[in-house]
Amino acid sequence: MKTIHAINQVATGFTIALYFTVIGGMYAQVILGPLQLLLAAIITYKYYKKLDKYTRRQLNQYWMAATIALVLAGISLYFIDDFFFLGLIFTLFVLPMVVAIYFTIVTANINANFKNLRHEIQ
Repeated sequence: MKTIHAINQVATGFTIALYFTVIGGMYAQVILGPLQLLLAAIITYKYYKKLDKYTRRQLNQYWMAATIALVLAGISLYFIDDFFFLGLIFTLFVLPMVVAIYFTIVTANINANFKNLRHEIQ
């Protein structure tokens, strides 16, 4: 779990840093999104039963937020001619980045949860 959190933290930090160039951050986010979905799927598949109730709820909230962000991005792309430019930027870049930052918080909490489990077992 420590590795998953580290990968996510580095990828998210790298994307945020590249947003200082604007275009670089947008390109990096195209990689960050699928990476985080893959990491979330691994966590859900391998570790979900080991998580406490609070952390499970956070992971479920991430999945809900990611789904909503994907649906809104799809809708905004479908109606791109009629869609207001700032709305397009919000649904394609701002909202997904907020979800990405939330996932970094979730992985930090999951990582801490696993550290506590290891101390309780010993």
